[in-house]
Amino acid sequence: MRSVYLLPLLLVVLPTTAAHKGWKAVERGEKIDYDLLKYPLEIKTDSALGSKDKIDIIFRKSKDNTAGGIVIDLSSQIEYKIKSCNTDNIRFPIPANLPSSKIKIWRVTFSKTPIFRFQIHCNGVEMVNIKMSSSTCDYSSWGMAWMKEITMIEFTSSDTASDYYRPWRGMTTN
Repeated sequence: MRSVYLLPLLLVVLPTTAAHKGWKAVERGEKIDYDLLKYPLEIKTDSALGSKDKIDIIFRKSKDNTAGGIVIDLSSQIEYKIKSCNTDNIRFPIPANLPSSKIKIWRVTFSKTPIFRFQIHCNGVEMVNIKMSSSTCDYSSWGMAWMKEITMIEFTSSDTASDYYRPWRGMTTN
């Protein structure tokens, strides 16, 4: 008879796998407090290469003030764009081979010291490592945009790949 009373308690206490490991469900269009300089951003997806799904995130200084962003396009050739660095229609192929597993953990890292550097990893494999400068960014005001403090992120309504996100703190598990 006691086990009948314990079952509801266990259902309330036991977290889901995603939540248990710090993952939060993506809510598109929501502005989320986030310090990208302090914690690289991890994004969990299950979209396949060739699906035409994409990760599309805006980085913000405040709700109304953008500070860059990233697009990762999962077309037949995977491509990326750094917002407020590359003009609207320019995307670059990701030169590394995409890991074959269905579940992918993308890590986006941005640093300002000693130089502006942008990195993308997928399942622990470095895909992109760019020193941002006037020679790598064709957007004329890239420096002013990326100099802003990033305090928020927003998964846009055109993001069709992102399922979950969390801050990366050196964890290597899914």
